[in-house]
Amino acid sequence: MEHTSIFPGPHQGNPHVLLLPLPLLGHVAPFMKLGHQLVRHGSKVTFLTTELIRRQIENVGEEQEHMRVISVPDGLALEDDHKDDDQLVQRFLHVIPGHLESLIRKANEDELTGNSRITSLVVDVVLSRDPIEIAEKMGLKHAILFSSSPGVLALILHIPKLIEAGIIDADDGKPLNHK
Repeated sequence: MEHTSIFPGPHQGNPHVLLLPLPLLGHVAPFMKLGHQLVRHGSKVTFLTTELIRRQIENVGEEQEHMRVISVPDGLALEDDHKDDDQLVQRFLHVIPGHLESLIRKANEDELTGNSRITSLVVDVVLSRDPIEIAEKMGLKHAILFSSSPGVLALILHIPKLIEAGIIDADDGKPLNHK
């Protein structure tokens, strides 16, 4: 696999990075930290999240001059439980591809009105499949961010071995009873 930077070359201007975390605070916070670091190093950042997360971010004053926060619907109806993380993730996975492509197209068309063109995408590993395909289709550089601890990554990478050893069930991930 070839390694390329998500940043443009030296004669292509400052990068405009679109950050797409899973809309749960444990995923949003590391992306916010990354966004602030990117801004400190001269990048423009667009942070894409849900209305609920945007309101929480605004309450702590996270937006700054070169970082804009854009929100999209989370895919849940008003009567749905917005605290049910599993339901939220499933709906967001369903609606985000259309919103993402539309946002990138609009932002890059607006380049003519003074906004900078989105040059790259950093996406949460949980959301990565569709957004990466969209980034490739639209010619954007892209990267995947795993925002959890290395211990969680090690566990995830060992799930196939745990299934093979008969420690957890392949269908539901629950531990198997061993006597």
